[in-house]
Amino acid sequence: MSVQEGYLQQASGCLDKNRLIAVDLGDITKLYARKMPQLRTVRDGSTGELRKGWWLLEAEALTGAKHRKHVPLWLELFTIGKRKYQSTWTVVENALEQMVKRIGPQGTWLFDRGFDDGEFWEFLGVYRSLL
Repeated sequence: MSVQEGYLQQASGCLDKNRLIAVDLGDITKLYARKMPQLRTVRDGSTGELRKGWWLLEAEALTGAKHRKHVPLWLELFTIGKRKYQSTWTVVENALEQMVKRIGPQGTWLFDRGFDDGEFWEFLGVYRSLL
């Protein structure tokens, strides 16, 4: 079992069935970096400009009374420059599958802007049991 899988299994004990799970794609840009590994072009979410950096996939659960308890679930830094990289959706789908496998599909899953792609909706349709 990987560290991530072990963490998710442990975190599942802190989650109730009425949890909210927010999933977001973000970025980390490095304006002045010259020799950082696998820097590639990303769309800077703050400015909308194309810059050098890495993509970031984040997921966090809000649980407990009035959803006041925050439980981080997933944080993955990835780049299109990695040798085995297939697509952003492959990264997202793998993360969702791992999260559901360890914490279950209960709750309300929230996806940020950008998750309205037809490919993503097709994935959710195929894996209806996920969410």
